[in-house]
Amino acid sequence: MKKHHIKYGSQSPNWRGGKIKRACLYCGKDFFVDSNVIKRGYGIFCSKSCTGHRKYGRKKLAPKKELYCIICNKKFYEYISRLLKEKNRGKCCSRECRILYTQRMISGSRNYRWQGGITPINTLERSQMKTRSWSFSIKKRDSFTCQGCGDKNYKGRGKSIRFHAHHIKAWKDYPGLRFNLTNGITVCYNCHKKIHSIT
Repeated sequence: MKKHHIKYGSQSPNWRGGKIKRACLYCGKDFFVDSNVIKRGYGIFCSKSCTGHRKYGRKKLAPKKELYCIICNKKFYEYISRLLKEKNRGKCCSRECRILYTQRMISGSRNYRWQGGITPINTLERSQMKTRSWSFSIKKRDSFTCQGCGDKNYKGRGKSIRFHAHHIKAWKDYPGLRFNLTNGITVCYNCHKKIHSIT
């Protein structure tokens, strides 16, 4: 029986010269790469680290445009490429300003559900972002723990607790203390119900 010898490397009929020596475009280190990799447009950098550094370096050199925030009039810079891709980008300098800008654009007569201002003032004040921020600050200060019964959420109990930020001095009687952190306390749903049933 005739044995077939498999030829490798330069002995193979498909040999095309082996790996090609190249210099890394970022660090200058010599490395070897296959010719088919070069044909595909790769084989420029010696490692992923050098590829990342090169990309970040290009990003730093990318042109930026000087802009002014619509809300606070603060000067900031944004990449021109991002401004071309996203039409709404470049109006606000931060997330906080973007929230305020969005509120202005979709509130009042600009909202598609506007019915001429028929919502009561009390409902509007309770649903505004300032009230939500006050409520979250109270809960965070009290570590999301009920100050009435001491209950709090933890894993494995099979249910979650609804926490409310309760005004110690009533919302309607003391309008000047509505957003004062000392006038708030964190209570669970049941304790909040008990407080209002007593009063």
